[in-house]
Amino acid sequence: MKNIKCYFCGNEAMQFNTSTSFDIQVKCLKCGNYELTDPVIRFYLKRKDEKQILNQEDKKKLSLHVQEKYDPKVGKPVIINTKVIKKVTGKESKETKYR
Repeated sequence: MKNIKCYFCGNEAMQFNTSTSFDIQVKCLKCGNYELTDPVIRFYLKRKDEKQILNQEDKKKLSLHVQEKYDPKVGKPVIINTKVIKKVTGKESKETKYR
């Protein structure tokens, strides 16, 4: 567990490693509890080049998506994968297009 800034809203959050490969789980007081798959982390959020795919408006849409889908009574994280990003933002990384 480590303290981070939420990938979507920028508020303080906690990041946990999941039991599956390189996916991470984030608990944000504003957005809720969500899990980022490894391709999302690598190709959408932590790109080495300066060409960021997701802008602030896209991140706001994803924040709202998590807020709508997360049920604190159940506690299960909202999965954010490449299909969800494409559905919510309409954007697709060329690295994940044919996966």
